[in-house]
Amino acid sequence: EQSWLVEDWIPEGVITIAGRPKIGKSLMALDLALSIANGGYFLNRQCKQAKVLFFALEDTPNRIQSRLKRFDAKANQNIGFKFEFKYRPENLTLLEEVIQDNKINLVVIDTFSRFFPGADQNDHIQMVDALGNISNLAQDMNISLLMIDHHRKQQLGYSNDPIEDLFGSTG
Repeated sequence: EQSWLVEDWIPEGVITIAGRPKIGKSLMALDLALSIANGGYFLNRQCKQAKVLFFALEDTPNRIQSRLKRFDAKANQNIGFKFEFKYRPENLTLLEEVIQDNKINLVVIDTFSRFFPGADQNDHIQMVDALGNISNLAQDMNISLLMIDHHRKQQLGYSNDPIEDLFGSTG
């Protein structure tokens, strides 16, 4: 049976929020994370209260504090923030331990590009490796993992295919 953090919207497994730069993806993800940490509502849907680990890889602690104030929220024991992380297969074991030790149910990665530095999103093999490992982690640990990423920058040209526009590789 499918388990949901947000009723009929956020299941266990990997979820992606993507779009053009500067349209509010990170704010939306923070709102979602706070709603889950507090067991409230997100877009009029009930959230299961759960622990959240938020990788704010494009932010600073001061900027997160400012954003929390915008939401009239405070960080609590159900949400933790990390501002640095570089994916390597050996770091995946450390991440698994943190998730297990802290009973994390939602991991937010903001952004995919910062989490997987140097990964060529147009390289099919690299994308299968990166996404496969992170997907296996989410499935094996029965957690939800939300990745935020940008569609290609305008100077690179937009694709009419949203998947290709996001990852470059349809692998």
